[in-house]
Amino acid sequence: MSVLGIHPPRPRRSFTLIELLITISVVTILAATIVVAMAGAIEQARVERARAQVLKINELLIRRWEEYRTRPVRIRIPQGISGRHAAWLRLNALRELMRMEMPDRISDVADPPVSLPAVPSLNLAYQRRASAGWNTTHESAECLYLILALMREGDGTALDNFKPSEIADVDGDGMKEIIDPWGVPIYFLRWAPQLQTPLQDPNNRANAPDPFDPFRVGISDINSDQPNWAMYPFVFSAGPDETHGYDVATGFQYSTTGSTPPTLTPTFIPMSWPNNPYMPGNTAGALLPGGAWRDDIHSHLLE
Repeated sequence: MSVLGIHPPRPRRSFTLIELLITISVVTILAATIVVAMAGAIEQARVERARAQVLKINELLIRRWEEYRTRPVRIRIPQGISGRHAAWLRLNALRELMRMEMPDRISDVADPPVSLPAVPSLNLAYQRRASAGWNTTHESAECLYLILALMREGDGTALDNFKPSEIADVDGDGMKEIIDPWGVPIYFLRWAPQLQTPLQDPNNRANAPDPFDPFRVGISDINSDQPNWAMYPFVFSAGPDETHGYDVATGFQYSTTGSTPPTLTPTFIPMSWPNNPYMPGNTAGALLPGGAWRDDIHSHLLE
């Protein structure tokens, strides 16, 4: 005690090493939690953006798909055939018109018609835009880009719905794609017969008949007499894992050489679509192994 009764100030105690380490650990944990939360929010924002992209593309495609319900088809009907046979010929021509105007692979653009008297003008426009180096790596996405690029909407085209940052040429073949927020091309299937979704149920043909086959003259499998069922355009993003979980690389192709009429060459499960063994189609849409499909963002779940 001092002479005047005033205590001198005690020296200030410093943090111990343990206390500093605990403080740093707490701050680190809090920072990591914030970073994880921000990363999760960013990823969720990407998912929502991909959903918006897929939904918009689907909306545009369905608009065209619906037009085929009343679309006139120019074909020559031979004299003396039955009404059912005439309806079958028209259905073939209508399906081929859809194939050539809503292509999902290079062969749909390049191959000549089988059931139509001439190449549709829209298909010729696709051919003029096709690059000489076009390859099959992302052909589905590139066909989708072609469709949107030539689809009129107001004073512009359907591509006006997408930002420049959402358009790229990922594989460098001179053909552009719409890309999702992870930089992966968004794929498209015009017909996906193997695919069963809440929107498309091939096992319930009676309640989901093909709207383009009102007379039930077509068949979905050449080995049976089962009628066609409704199939909708299928648009899908690979999702956060950046791996497409549905198969678009395999399916039915056909050749215009060596036989008359042209024959299909099956490269996957042998289901002929749309309705006879001479029409080009595809059986793509099968799930790939490994569960890669689980995070795909597709149009049939967004309806």
